[in-house]
Amino acid sequence: MLHAFDLQVAVPALRDTRELSVALQGAGFFDQGDATQAVNALRSYTNTDRVNLGIKQVLKLAQRSQYVGDGDDQINWFAGKLAELVAGANA
Repeated sequence: MLHAFDLQVAVPALRDTRELSVALQGAGFFDQGDATQAVNALRSYTNTDRVNLGIKQVLKLAQRSQYVGDGDDQINWFAGKLAELVAGANA
């Protein structure tokens, strides 16, 4: 019975930092100020607004960032790891 709910739903990738910010706030991992700080850090690491990553990948990383620490430590860790993924996706 439980397998009846196992299905995949196609969801478009997060295209840019605006969509990324909305997703982070909507999922509750970052408030507006922290999401803005994470997006700004990502931009400084990658020199682009392009993200092109799947929402599941981004949200898993955001969830992992909760265990790194609070405030700037969490935001900088998240932005750094995300920048590595963005660089690979946009290469």
